[in-house]
Amino acid sequence: MAIEQGQMVSRDASTVNNAAGRYRWRICALLFAGTTLNYMDRQVLGVLAPELQRVIGWSELEYSTIVTLFQAAYGIGLLCAGADALDRARPGCGPPSPCRVR
Repeated sequence: MAIEQGQMVSRDASTVNNAAGRYRWRICALLFAGTTLNYMDRQVLGVLAPELQRVIGWSELEYSTIVTLFQAAYGIGLLCAGADALDRARPGCGPPSPCRVR
């Protein structure tokens, strides 16, 4: 039984599209898991606050200072990572990264 050239190409393209589709969903699942873990990690200090204040002896003011510094460091890290990723994707597009050493 002879297979025409066009049929073979379309079958191969279909196989490639299916594999690419599965690969895309795996990437989406990993991004979802990473984002979920990120948000859970950011909430740990709030959940543990009463216990940490009791065990370590932090006051409300000391605890709020720690949370503020943590969030400031997180924001600076996101600013650096986001600007660098944008510049790698499209050089010359977007704001310059404040964290890059040239």
